[in-house]
Amino acid sequence: MKLIESEEDLLDWETYKDFMKVQLKLLDGAGVPCFVGKDKVEFDMEGSTWNGVPFLAGPKATICARNLKKDGVTFREGTCSKEGKELRIDGLDPKFLKGAAKTLKKLVLGYKIRGAEEEGDDEAASAGATAEERAKRSQELNKLSGDLDRLLAALKKK
Repeated sequence: MKLIESEEDLLDWETYKDFMKVQLKLLDGAGVPCFVGKDKVEFDMEGSTWNGVPFLAGPKATICARNLKKDGVTFREGTCSKEGKELRIDGLDPKFLKGAAKTLKKLVLGYKIRGAEEEGDDEAASAGATAEERAKRSQELNKLSGDLDRLLAALKKK
C-alpha cells in the first residue's frame, strides 16, 4: 500500500482507492482521526474526471493529511469509528459529511457513513417515502386509538 504523499497521489483514483481500502480494513472500531476535505478536488478516474470531497481515515490518515496540507489540500478533522461496514464520524457537522459519503460510495468499498445523506439523492423519491411514512404512522395511530377506546369501554363495564 502506497501512502498518499502528495496531491497528485490523492487525485489518482486507483492510488486513493487502494489506500482507503487498506486503511478502512485496519480500523479497529475505536475512534481514530479522520479527515474530510474542505473543498472538492478533481479526481482522475482512468482518463475521466470526477469532482469529489477527499476523505481520509485509518491509522495513516494523519500522516497523509499533513502531507496534503503542504500541497494546499485542507481538511476538517473528526474521529471515525467502524461498526461493521458503517463508519460513525464524530466531531464534524453532518452537513460536511455529505460529500465524503458520496466519495466513499464512489470508491465502491462497501462502506458507508452513518447519518450522512448522500448528495444527489432523488428528492421526489425521498418525498414519496416521507408521505408513505406519514400514512403508515397515521394508520398506526388510528389503530392505537381504536384499541384505547375498546380498553376504556371494557374498563367502564367493570
